[in-house]
Amino acid sequence: MATWNWSDAGGPDDLMVVRSVEMQPDPPADPRHTQIVINADAQRMLEDGAYLDVTVRLGRVKLVAHTFDLLKELQASGSVSEWQHYIAPGPVAIAFPPLRSLLGDAREGRYVVLVNAHTAEDELMASVYVTVDFGAGEAWK
Repeated sequence: MATWNWSDAGGPDDLMVVRSVEMQPDPPADPRHTQIVINADAQRMLEDGAYLDVTVRLGRVKLVAHTFDLLKELQASGSVSEWQHYIAPGPVAIAFPPLRSLLGDAREGRYVVLVNAHTAEDELMASVYVTVDFGAGEAWK
């Protein structure tokens, strides 16, 4: 069975304070079908243009680095209506596409996902590390 954990790499004065991270399914069974959801509180209104830099590593090897439009991801998940062009202060649930769409291929090992959220003006809002360890002999192989 895979194990996972997360840590908030930001500070208490961040524009987006991370409350929790969820893994779907929990426990994760297959890196190709694992989805990460970050639950946070926006401390102020965030304008369109905010983005997420996501880096996925397997051990020391960088597998992928991808930038997501934060507002579009929130609209796609239903957290924000499609007509809304800002993120209101308060609770925000950021659901990423399954790791499958980021990786394209999956293998056993320790995956480290770094998520940095930035404002449209490139100010760091939040930073989170998520580690998922898919051990040898897992059923998904």
